[in-house]
Amino acid sequence: YLDAKCAAVGEIMGDLFQECGWEMDLAIAKCFYTAISTDCGSFRYSNTTPKTMRQAAKLLEVGVNPNEINENLGLNSVATMQLLAKVLPTITFACEGRVAYIKLINDLYNKETSTETFVNIVRYIEGVDVGIFFKEVEPGKTRVSMRSCKTDVAAIATKFDGGGHIRAAGCTVMAPIAEARQIVLKAI
Repeated sequence: YLDAKCAAVGEIMGDLFQECGWEMDLAIAKCFYTAISTDCGSFRYSNTTPKTMRQAAKLLEVGVNPNEINENLGLNSVATMQLLAKVLPTITFACEGRVAYIKLINDLYNKETSTETFVNIVRYIEGVDVGIFFKEVEPGKTRVSMRSCKTDVAAIATKFDGGGHIRAAGCTVMAPIAEARQIVLKAI
């Protein structure tokens, strides 16, 4: 089920629970709040609507503690931080500073180490509209995560059989990281 007007799957599930008259317990409410919060960037992204906030408020009434959720979401493992330290020196700017990207070569890639938030680091640089994280998961196979302020990155990801939201999308490019970078930057 898709609803482009909803900011998060947690919002859709909240509607479903209400429509079906199902009881919302604290464990379920925590899951829904986490889904809404992550899909809305802790309510910072442009997809946050009054309805999103009302759904979140209903979950608080059930007993969800936003501080607890945000603390857990903000934790990083030592391995993640060590990997980030290796990725940060790769920050590069393109398109007159409107695009910033970082990259993780296959030699450093470890599927057990979370890199979920890496793309946000380059997205939140002053003057940057599009932040990109290129991650070579296998030789010749590069995953691309994109975040934006104004640009429709879902339209770009779709060109490579990917998808996502207007401001947060991704794709896989079947090419080594250097080639994938050139292909995606050209599309942008």
